[in-house]
Amino acid sequence: VKVLWEKPHPMSAWIIGNIYRVENLIDAENIRIEENSMNTVVNVSRRYRDSRLTQRTIIYSDFPYIDFELEVDWKEAGNKEVGVPMVRVNFHFNMESAKPFFEVPFGAFSRRNEPREYPTLKWVGLKENDYWVGILNREKYGYYVDGSNLSLTVLRNAYEPDSLSDTGYQKISYRLYFGEIDELELSRKAQEFNMGMIVERGKSRQPEEFSLFKVRGEVMVTCFKKALNENAYILRISEVKGKRENCRIDFYRLPRSIYITNLLEQEGKELEIKDSSVEVEIPPYSLMTLKLCFG
Repeated sequence: VKVLWEKPHPMSAWIIGNIYRVENLIDAENIRIEENSMNTVVNVSRRYRDSRLTQRTIIYSDFPYIDFELEVDWKEAGNKEVGVPMVRVNFHFNMESAKPFFEVPFGAFSRRNEPREYPTLKWVGLKENDYWVGILNREKYGYYVDGSNLSLTVLRNAYEPDSLSDTGYQKISYRLYFGEIDELELSRKAQEFNMGMIVERGKSRQPEEFSLFKVRGEVMVTCFKKALNENAYILRISEVKGKRENCRIDFYRLPRSIYITNLLEQEGKELEIKDSSVEVEIPPYSLMTLKLCFG
């Protein structure tokens, strides 16, 4: 974790200014380690000026990722005299030629590896050969890439028009994910990270499994919901790797009819159902909306 101070500049809420001081938060007031059969949790408490920070690093026994939780009571305000305080979490990877990829709507694409912050959606990853490392976020969308360093901006107190924009208590979560994966897998994992698990208390028992369909192909299911004002459901599928993809949907409960619709759910072409399945072709970086009408 580091605190960066920007020089005072106009339009500070919209423009990141020149950095004139960087303070690495290395010292800790307290370090506490908790261990169980599933994970190891390292709790580190720090104080920065009038602010308090507690960072939890959660290392799992069997999962290819590490979770981080940062609890902050932030009191450092920006102004025209001292500039803008900004907090980033930084990761350094042993990569010689890292290629950065940024998630955008319905896809991910590579940018030049240069010291600059870019907005993105739920993840940014560095790729070298077939190996990826990615930082998955919840509600924090500024990433800074510099060589084999990848940073996520988690707090920033600009002073125009609001000098207290990030002041107060916040709980920030992010995840380090790694392995021989691709941009589709990172997009799926980032969506899972943002949705979270549903926990049920009670006696241990085998979970019930039920599904209306299974989507086959290198595509991503982005939405499944009730249709507007009808006894039907909306299924949205996106292609994120930049190639034309043939997708097949196998149904365990067969709809009466299936239509391709626009975003307003207005029916277009009806799809032919063969052997309890339909096939559709999704163009590169595209979103397709299907309406499933049941009896």
